[in-house]
Amino acid sequence: IYTRKSIPIGMIDKSRLDHDIVTHHLFGDVRGRIVILYDDMISTGSTIFHAARLCKKEGANQVIAVATHGLFCGEAN
Repeated sequence: IYTRKSIPIGMIDKSRLDHDIVTHHLFGDVRGRIVILYDDMISTGSTIFHAARLCKKEGANQVIAVATHGLFCGEAN
């Protein structure tokens, strides 16, 4: 069982090039883990989509995405 102090935390370094999302690095070990991605706001879903894809590529068993505000503008993923 995990305690609050023992839950591993990671981070994804990302940037935007015009309207394209570029994920650069994943800091932390997600291999074999359930990853919970959270964001303050999702408007098109591009950032959370690329972050989830990177986590799966790095060996995450499952990725769960949550957000405070879902706007889902235009052609949201």
